[in-house]
Amino acid sequence: MRAKEYYKKVVGKLALGALPIAVEDVNRDPSLLPGKRLVYEVADVGNSNLEALAALSIRRMTAMRDAGHLAFIGPDDNCANEALVAAAWNLPMITYKCADNRVSDKTKYYTFARTLPPSTKIVKALISLMKKYEWQQFVLLTENTKNYLQIKEAVKGVPKLSI
Repeated sequence: MRAKEYYKKVVGKLALGALPIAVEDVNRDPSLLPGKRLVYEVADVGNSNLEALAALSIRRMTAMRDAGHLAFIGPDDNCANEALVAAAWNLPMITYKCADNRVSDKTKYYTFARTLPPSTKIVKALISLMKKYEWQQFVLLTENTKNYLQIKEAVKGVPKLSI
């Protein structure tokens, strides 16, 4: 099996979670999107944390747009560049993992939505939790990725007296 086929059949199914089932359910019910049929395409955009692969996701997005795709789901982790491109094309993008603070600016990223809150909101929730239970300290374990480092920096920026 070629790498592209393997990704689509094995890795893609794991990463997509319930999406294929949801698409099947919507397509099965003619009252939801009369005269329309949802389809999706899986694309491996690599690790956009790596400088050498930074443009790969935008190249894949461009090919998908040129092929007639109307929306994007993903990417995970880093997403600001992709969200800006989607806004320039006036195409919606929703991501399930990107916590990048930059995409909160709806004047630039107006076609973007996410299911994971930005790091600033995560920190506010953490502070509320600490105040409610009168906790004085906590330990934050993170991966060495941009999104988790943003959370770490946001926590560092909280004045000690506010907790």
